[in-house]
Amino acid sequence: MLKYNYHTHTFLCHHATGTISDYLNFAYENGFKEIAMTDHLPFKDGRLNRSRMDYNYLNQYLIDVTNLKNNYPNMNILKGFECEFFPDLVDYYYHLKQKCDILVLGQHAVYDHQGQVKFIDQLDIDEAFEKYYSYIEQALKTNLFAYLAHPDLFLMNQPKFDEKLKNYSRKLLTMLSSYNTIIELNANGYKRVVKENTISYPNYDFWKLVKEEFPNLKIIINADAHSPHSLNDDCVQKCFNLAKELDLNLIEHL
Repeated sequence: MLKYNYHTHTFLCHHATGTISDYLNFAYENGFKEIAMTDHLPFKDGRLNRSRMDYNYLNQYLIDVTNLKNNYPNMNILKGFECEFFPDLVDYYYHLKQKCDILVLGQHAVYDHQGQVKFIDQLDIDEAFEKYYSYIEQALKTNLFAYLAHPDLFLMNQPKFDEKLKNYSRKLLTMLSSYNTIIELNANGYKRVVKENTISYPNYDFWKLVKEEFPNLKIIINADAHSPHSLNDDCVQKCFNLAKELDLNLIEHL
């Protein structure tokens, strides 16, 4: 079971359920030692706003987490966001870090070659990986982010883990190793709906490559909770089972 979780969403992002208190209550009742509230970061221009909180609620969200901290003795509570990194908004992330305990790098979207914001799986794999790799590297150079969420997300909706995807994965993992990046084994990926006859994450072949060629990379299991009970559900257990099977280099907490 998890006792530390650093990836937690609320109803504010429009695709999760539960209030901040609902998650903290569940965590406290189940003996968690530390939990980070990391709802999806909103943007002033409203990009991705169908799956992000209203920008106008950003400061209230941080205030609400702060005000709840003292209600849960012996459980450490961190406030922060899961962030898309866009290179032209780097000042925004530096500003946010001053208000937060933790920022998580969770890259779902990038600018395409026409400058439009697109989700990774809306692009062909070559453009998707080019942007994914570049944005993650630029983000890591800032030293603002505690870990990389779901590093294998770029594989979602691809037909199979072929030699091209293996080489792309190897290139990404080489870069992550050079920055000593902690990477996440993400339980919520098991719930993601993908196109027929395609793959998702956590991807067994990706994590097998991690074990075989990058065994020193530090890996943390997170629920990526989108409902309070998913802080410790069957998908979390699947992550532990995968990590045990492959003998991954797990760390329990940050």
